[in-house]
Amino acid sequence: MGIFWGVRKFGVYRLGFRNLEGFNLALLAKIGWRLLSERDTLWVQILKHKYFLHGNPLKIISKKNSSWLWKCITKGFIQIKKFGVWEIRDGSRVDIWEDIWIPNITTLTEKPSIDTLSNINKVKDLSIEGTRVWNSDLLAICFDAQIVNKIKNIRIPSHGHDQFRWSLNNNGNFSVKSLFEAMYYVEVSTTINWIKVWSIDCLPRIQIFVWKCLSDILPLNVFLEQCGLTYLVAFIWKA
Repeated sequence: MGIFWGVRKFGVYRLGFRNLEGFNLALLAKIGWRLLSERDTLWVQILKHKYFLHGNPLKIISKKNSSWLWKCITKGFIQIKKFGVWEIRDGSRVDIWEDIWIPNITTLTEKPSIDTLSNINKVKDLSIEGTRVWNSDLLAICFDAQIVNKIKNIRIPSHGHDQFRWSLNNNGNFSVKSLFEAMYYVEVSTTINWIKVWSIDCLPRIQIFVWKCLSDILPLNVFLEQCGLTYLVAFIWKA
């Protein structure tokens, strides 16, 4: 395990030891993603009968007496819920009010307290019965004009079932790398003129110092402490 700089085209990682806790969390999320996508496999069926027989695994809270494996998987679900989105096909699996399914909308207001909406829970309920066409009148009752327009722009295919997709990859598939980068990647301001920085008429070590300052990667105590290096550095400095 070593210090890494992680320079990327559009940004940099903070200087520090690779965050093992974060990497472990990304691996747990991968197991959770497999659970959602491999529903017919034996190991998923075993967990389903034990923990979410009649429910959505993403909405199940682990109990104190849950197994260590299930507690770990539910920790990974936290990240999956942040970056997972539903691709609407038939709308039968997607909850209108709790799931993420409208482009660029992560949370919806609470369900309107109207008696006629008591049975409107799944996305399929927002379409005209027996078709895959949005019910404009019903949408107007449930949402404001901006959200209604976003929903109407969602094309409902003539066949297929709803698919849970990973928003951090263009192909919709989960990857540990994409999640880890989303958690720890620090974007660098595009207003910084790096050509001017490296053209400063000064000693190279001063240029490097300026680069570190602008990139927020100076080995300050606050960062070294997170890596458990504070006392080690102090010891070396005094030696």
